[in-house]
Amino acid sequence: MSLCVETPSGQEVFALKEIGVKNSIGIFKKASKPLVISGEGHRIPFANNTFDFIFSGGARLDKSAWPSEFAFEITRTLKPEGFLVAHVKAKDKYSFNSFLDFFDSCELVKMRHIDGSANGVLVFNAGDNSAGRIRQAAAAALVATQAAPVAMQHRRQGKISATMKF
Repeated sequence: MSLCVETPSGQEVFALKEIGVKNSIGIFKKASKPLVISGEGHRIPFANNTFDFIFSGGARLDKSAWPSEFAFEITRTLKPEGFLVAHVKAKDKYSFNSFLDFFDSCELVKMRHIDGSANGVLVFNAGDNSAGRIRQAAAAALVATQAAPVAMQHRRQGKISATMKF
C-alpha cells in the first residue's frame, strides 16, 4: 500500500495509479475523494507499519508547522523495509542536513538536488536495503513527480474525470 502525504488534489496519487501502483491513497486536511481522504502529515490516520511506500511532495515537510511530528508519523506508518521519498526545499546545507536528522531511524539511500536549486529529493529505506527495490522506488517517485502536472492538466481539460474509480 502507498501513501501520498499532504496532496491537496491527489495528483501524486493519480500519477502512481497511472504507472501501476493501484493501492495508493492520499491525505490532506480536506478530502478530495476518491483519491484523497482527510488527514494531515502530523496526524496520519493509519495504523503503525501500514505502508510499503510513502511520498511527500511539494516540499510539504518544510512547510509543516510540526515537522518533527510530521516525520514521526511518516516513520510510524512506514513498514519495515518500506521506502520514503521526500521532496524538500532547503535554504542551505545546514537546513538540508536537518531534514536527514528527522529520519535517523531510516537509511538514506539516495539524495538528489533538482535543477541546481535548493530543491532536493531524499529516498529513505526503513529496513533491509535491496538495490532493485531502491531503483524501483526512486523510478516510481520520479515518474509520479513528472506525471502529476500532466495528469492535473488533463483533469482540468476534462480528459480525466475527477471521480474516476481505480
